[in-house]
Amino acid sequence: MILALKSIGEILQMLGERITEERLSQNITQRDLASRSVVAYSTLRKIESSG
Repeated sequence: MILALKSIGEILQMLGERITEERLSQNITQRDLASRSVVAYSTLRKIESSG
């Protein structure tokens, strides 16, 4: 995957999708992930929903 050819918006969307996929594969809720990380729940929701 060549990220240099993608826009910032596309990269952020891909990142959000990747986070969601990985979180779900580990059976972790957004709240659980937020509490385990330094990212606020509301921020995590925004990242996963729109990148």
